[in-house]
Amino acid sequence: MSVSIEVKGIKELFDKLGSFDAINVLEDPMNRAVLRLESRMKVYPPTRPNQRYVRTGTLGRRFTHEVTRQSNGLIGKVGNNTVYAPFVVSKQFQRTLFRGRWQTDLDVLESEKDVILRDFEKAIAEAI
Repeated sequence: MSVSIEVKGIKELFDKLGSFDAINVLEDPMNRAVLRLESRMKVYPPTRPNQRYVRTGTLGRRFTHEVTRQSNGLIGKVGNNTVYAPFVVSKQFQRTLFRGRWQTDLDVLESEKDVILRDFEKAIAEAI
């Protein structure tokens, strides 16, 4: 599943600076955004009282991020290659067992969206 955030001022930035320089302006806030999201996704909920299952921490350790430059922009990705990750932390695939206890990708994105947008918009305003 892919989730995106629309940042205001992108067109104006590209019109003023051209693709190469505009992408350079956006790269730092994109890196901060994926790091912020990855960090938040690694957070586990509290253990349940009398929980017998011992957490290994594998799910949290396997979150990664990537920022890819393209000729017309950037793509930031946060992912996890643990086989069961979608069933625990994906809004689309989360199993009932985890609902209400484990945050989902969309929960984290929604809670961080305003900070991420402000960071991008500040970088754009400073460049324009």
